[in-house]
Amino acid sequence: IKSISFTKFFWIVWNDLTVLENFKFDYRVPKWDEQYIHVFRNDEHFDGICLLNKSCNLSSREFFRRFYINKKEVDILASIPKKFIVEKMSKSYDDYLKIIETTSEEMFWIVPDDVIVSDDFKFDIYFTHNNEYDRNMNHVFLNGDSYDGVMLLSKNKVMSKREFDNRFPIERKEWPIVASRPKPYDKFIIDTFEEYEQALEKSSTFLFWGIPSNVEVLDDFKFDLYFPHDNQFDRNMNHVFKNLCNNVASYLGGIVLFSKNKKVSKKEITKKYLLEKKEHDVVASRYRYPRHVIKNYNKYLEIQQTEKQPMFWYIPADVEILDESIFDLYFPLDNGQFDYDREMIHVFLNDTEYTGIMLVPTSKVISKKEFESRHIVERKEWNVVASKPRLYDRFVIDTYEDYLDAKEKSITDMFWIIPKDVEVLNFDFNLRIPYWDHYNRHLNHVFQHKFRDELTYNGIALTSKNLTLTEKEIQYRFLVDKKEYDKIASQHRLYDIVFISYDEPNAEENYQRLLNRFPRTKRIHGVKGIHQAHIEAAKLCETEMFWAVDGDAIVSDEFNFDFAASRYEIDIVHVWKSINPINDLVYGYGGIKLLPRKMTIEMDMSKPDMTTSISSRFKAIPEISNITAFNTDPFSTWKSAFRECVKLASKTIDKQIDDETEYRLDIWCSIGEDRQFGQYAIEGAKMGKEYGTANKDNVDALKRINDFSWLKDQFDERYRTH
Repeated sequence: IKSISFTKFFWIVWNDLTVLENFKFDYRVPKWDEQYIHVFRNDEHFDGICLLNKSCNLSSREFFRRFYINKKEVDILASIPKKFIVEKMSKSYDDYLKIIETTSEEMFWIVPDDVIVSDDFKFDIYFTHNNEYDRNMNHVFLNGDSYDGVMLLSKNKVMSKREFDNRFPIERKEWPIVASRPKPYDKFIIDTFEEYEQALEKSSTFLFWGIPSNVEVLDDFKFDLYFPHDNQFDRNMNHVFKNLCNNVASYLGGIVLFSKNKKVSKKEITKKYLLEKKEHDVVASRYRYPRHVIKNYNKYLEIQQTEKQPMFWYIPADVEILDESIFDLYFPLDNGQFDYDREMIHVFLNDTEYTGIMLVPTSKVISKKEFESRHIVERKEWNVVASKPRLYDRFVIDTYEDYLDAKEKSITDMFWIIPKDVEVLNFDFNLRIPYWDHYNRHLNHVFQHKFRDELTYNGIALTSKNLTLTEKEIQYRFLVDKKEYDKIASQHRLYDIVFISYDEPNAEENYQRLLNRFPRTKRIHGVKGIHQAHIEAAKLCETEMFWAVDGDAIVSDEFNFDFAASRYEIDIVHVWKSINPINDLVYGYGGIKLLPRKMTIEMDMSKPDMTTSISSRFKAIPEISNITAFNTDPFSTWKSAFRECVKLASKTIDKQIDDETEYRLDIWCSIGEDRQFGQYAIEGAKMGKEYGTANKDNVDALKRINDFSWLKDQFDERYRTH
């Protein structure tokens, strides 16, 4: 470099550096510093980029150790060291020697293939070139608790094969940093010698677990045993653990940690007894027959034909397990002592009857009749209460689709259906039909339901999965094949109440009075537009119908919101009578309404009259519900009279009686001047009558009566000019 450089100074950039982008090699050496070698920061060290004068002389040692005697350290960050290369290491010593031979780096990382590197280990350790000790030493890091994992190795300190195999460099520096953890030993289900041989071939770890399929691993056994590589005795030995059978522990037939260097014979696998082994006084497993929760006979047959174990536990889906200890029962093959039991169906008490959990051999098939009646003819009875019957599943349903979904999801073969609009009374749902009672298990069971002042049987029902109800039966809640029980289970659920207010001066007082009597009352306030306000009210509700109470309504003390519509009336708009405080008319104007929720949300917004926008079916109830106290101020009084008389005069209300309408119009336009704000009511009525008559065929004009801003403009225009 000295011989070919045309400049007085030249840069040296080592191949193990990463030059920073903002370093421009534009440093100028002052005249008085030309005799020095200028070195720049390499991260936190001064062994990186340097600027040399052609006239300087370096020794070989200075050059390779990057430690110059005649130097000046320039505190400018020019580079950072490249990380030592990370090599994945296989199991071969020859691979290690090949890395030594081919790598250009003085040091390199080794990551064995049987470790898992810690997330926070960054492989960022660096030794300066003048640190000859560390650059010529092998460095080992913790692998869990042992120093046999990640290593930073030096080309100048080659390990022997023994050191390599044991992962134990004799000359080494130990770092108390957890760089990795051992990869868990592979696990295999091993019942046969062929499965053992396959595990030998497939295992990626030197030791591997063999777990028989007929044992259950205990919860506190974690498969976390690990032998460091320098422990060659344990790494080349098979390890056995205790296994429970009927709560007695032995080393027979349990979990084994196999070594690839201690192969076993076919006889040892078959007999489940290893000759050369290390016994650990740890209970790792217990013999267990597999458990199956079974819903139907077809599922039982499928398991009976596919289960590999000689016996299995049949757990009916409709029982609740009380005694887990029964699952410890096991009949070993040892000496023929249990041959009889392995061929017998074992039944346990389900509360007081033998209709619950069974231990069933795969060699014996239960008939469909035995299965459905839960009565096994040839059986061994155990006087142990292992389970109790589950209460039948319960489902709240509203539609036929809800019923079909409940029938599909029910775990029990009988299930309760509770209509959405009923309120369950003090009913315990504890009815049980015996399994042998096929007649009643294929029948619907219905209970008394309080509807208005009558007792019906269209409330809660216990139905069977063995039959399917029709859509009409669900819709009208009238089950055809049924058994009636003289017990009151439910009553009609009270409908939601919504108080709908906009800007009525007396709204807050009226709402508080209503809320005190009926705490279930909800409220909608300030929604512009009559139709829109009722739609929002309907969205607040959960019942299929709801009560709508206007903001100016003073509810009668005798009105109780306890009316219940029959299944034939749920699409009808019900309107109760109200007393007009100005002219004493008593009819539906301003009265409390009972509205179908879904139809209200989907109402026809094009009609000026809100009630007839919801349904074509209308029913006037001859009972006074409230006083419609609209005469609270001039505008409210005028607005109410104007709107009602527009509807009367234009005859927008379907099926109204002309004589009755004319009579009401006449009263609105003439009676009540002596009442509070009566003059505004009469004037509003007359203007409404005139507007309604003139626009009876103009739907757009009629719809304006629901626009309170437009109404206010009409009022202001009228009373500014008068």
